[in-house]
Amino acid sequence: MLNKIIGNDSVWLKWVFCGRRLIRIFTIILIINFNAGLATGKPILPKNYSGDVNSHAQKHLNIVAGKRQEVQKVKANDDGKEKVVTPGWLGVMIQKITSDLAETFGLASVVGALVGDVVSNGPAEKAGIKRGDVIVRLGNKEIKEMKILPQVISGNPPGTKVEVEVIRNGENKVFIVTLGVLPSKKDQKVAMVDLFGMEVRTITPEIAKKFKLEKTDGVLVSKVTPKSVAAKSGIREKDVIIEVNRKPVHSLVEYKRYTINLPTENPLLFLVRRGEFTVFIGLEASLIQECDRLAASPYDQESKGEGVKFKNLNAEKAIAACKKAVELNPDSSRFIYQYGRALDKGKHYAKAAEWYRKAAEQGYAAAQHSLGVMYYTGRGVAQDYKEAGRLYRKAAEQGFAVAQYNLGVMYENGQGVAQDSKEAVKYYRKAAEQGITAAQYNLGVMYKHGQGVAQDYKEAVKFYRKAAEQGDVDAQHSLGVMYQHGQGVAQDYKEAGRLYRKAVEQGYAAAQNNLGVMYQHGQGVAQDYKEAVKLYRKAAEQGATDAQYNLGVMYDNGRGVSKNFAKAVEWYRKAAEQGDAAAQDQLGFSYRDGKGVPKNYAKASEWYRKAAEQGLAGAQVNLGVMYQNGQGVAQDSKEAVKWYRKATEHGDAVAQNNLGVMYDNGWGVPKDYQEAVYWYKKSAKQGYQLAKKNLRLLESERTRGEAARARRFEPYYSPSPKKSPLEICQDFGGCGF
Repeated sequence: MLNKIIGNDSVWLKWVFCGRRLIRIFTIILIINFNAGLATGKPILPKNYSGDVNSHAQKHLNIVAGKRQEVQKVKANDDGKEKVVTPGWLGVMIQKITSDLAETFGLASVVGALVGDVVSNGPAEKAGIKRGDVIVRLGNKEIKEMKILPQVISGNPPGTKVEVEVIRNGENKVFIVTLGVLPSKKDQKVAMVDLFGMEVRTITPEIAKKFKLEKTDGVLVSKVTPKSVAAKSGIREKDVIIEVNRKPVHSLVEYKRYTINLPTENPLLFLVRRGEFTVFIGLEASLIQECDRLAASPYDQESKGEGVKFKNLNAEKAIAACKKAVELNPDSSRFIYQYGRALDKGKHYAKAAEWYRKAAEQGYAAAQHSLGVMYYTGRGVAQDYKEAGRLYRKAAEQGFAVAQYNLGVMYENGQGVAQDSKEAVKYYRKAAEQGITAAQYNLGVMYKHGQGVAQDYKEAVKFYRKAAEQGDVDAQHSLGVMYQHGQGVAQDYKEAGRLYRKAVEQGYAAAQNNLGVMYQHGQGVAQDYKEAVKLYRKAAEQGATDAQYNLGVMYDNGRGVSKNFAKAVEWYRKAAEQGDAAAQDQLGFSYRDGKGVPKNYAKASEWYRKAAEQGLAGAQVNLGVMYQNGQGVAQDSKEAVKWYRKATEHGDAVAQNNLGVMYDNGWGVPKDYQEAVYWYKKSAKQGYQLAKKNLRLLESERTRGEAARARRFEPYYSPSPKKSPLEICQDFGGCGF
């Protein structure tokens, strides 16, 4: 996840109410040192600050005033040489405890460092430390006063786990904090153009001096676009926004958090400090909200006549609303992007690309991504994978998760970039860490198949599980497969069935087929052919070839339905026409034997060939038999030998026997006793009975000097095999698993 930090303030001066007293306090961001962005190299303190900073702390402040790479502390190695250690980062803003504050916070004595605020998503916040906590111990060191804390942290590098003891509401609590790395200056956003047509800035000491601001809390309005929502509402340059909808604003991060997703309240209520006074200003946000809502809304549907036609009524409304929003906020990259999105929704693709480009050139990540999609799909612009990749990369570098995922896809497929599974994994991982379920699923696939990473079923299960828990149907199905086959987890048919059922509830065809297999074979559920047929049918009607084939087998063998060869052929054909090899082979059987269709050897040979060319061993044997017997093709023993040999490469016992027969009789190959014995023995070792018989006969006749009789060694082939769909799938290397 992207780290979020609180500007680059080094000292915050603010007035707070403690009981009945108005107390002036100052706050520093604890980054082991005071802020790394100080221009002078000296701590900036209030003129009337009475606290002292010892010489060590003063020296440390001077050291860190320069570039970020200089934020280091030197220690001695065991060999006496110096080594450079980068100090860790806690991510809190601390204040000195005064007697007044000690009384207010219920402390027994003036001790510790008061947490004035925590950096969003920083180490302290992640560990559970909150604003108002008083830090009294870090590791083994007691924090008796505020200035001790930076000194203690400075001796611990990033990644160090430390115990932090705090007092919260009078109770002592201990948190384990993993120290982070001080964010670089480029990560510290100091200005942004917001939704309302004004530029807001973090109030740094330099900004405070430039604009003659006595207080440094809130965010400064440094620019207001004429005719914008902000201008029309009465916001002026040099105003300081200190609240949004009654929520205090201390930093640019907080301001962005309160306004990036517009609340439902309308108008938005801003508390603004103008000079010595504060005023409330309401900003009319309905138009902005309407643009946001409509640009992201789904298609409308309207009934016309007998059917329902879909018309994007919202698109035209979105275009109108977002156009007005852009006119009011011409510098807002967000609304330039939203206008492009509305045009995209309305199928004005060329114009959409133009507006996406405007926002993308301002560095708006969502626009960079959307323009990348336009180039990827060739929508509104000429298709250009390289340009798509370039734009995805820009957005990805800003941490835009969907762009990271898409860039991973491009590396995996070699689109616009050299194919690189390792790079694909890198970007999938970045997106997965931000919760993109498709990336988590793809990362699981990469680990399962060892693409870009070492094959690791346990890691595959881990990422499938992450995506499955977010409801990703592909991941639920894939995790079910892992449990069914015991890959990366203990084999558990019940858990596999549970996961398949979740995917089935979403209409996922592959899960319907696999759950049908489990019902057919009683894996994790009671065996139930009718339930299997029902699930196969649901998947088959969605075009799942595995399910169509399996449903054909059920009709062929009368399992869960009445035996019906014509129905079997109907489902075999649907799967065969989509290229399913097992179905093509079965359709060949049907034509050869006249089951459900008129007998037709030519058609049988045609379907056998389709399956054989895909490498299905059974079909290769059957095609060899057709050539051996001249059924549907010209008799050709050499061609028969060719197909038998291909099937033997898969270890097919029938093919081994038949090849033995060819050598035994000299059909298509020179007669060779040794070769015949070799192939009979290979087949016999697999338990093929005909091969055992042929071997005995050959050795017996050889011993007696008798001539072998060809009719005893005619090639054997079986009609529709009685194997279950699961067994056939396993023979072929898997069907939909």
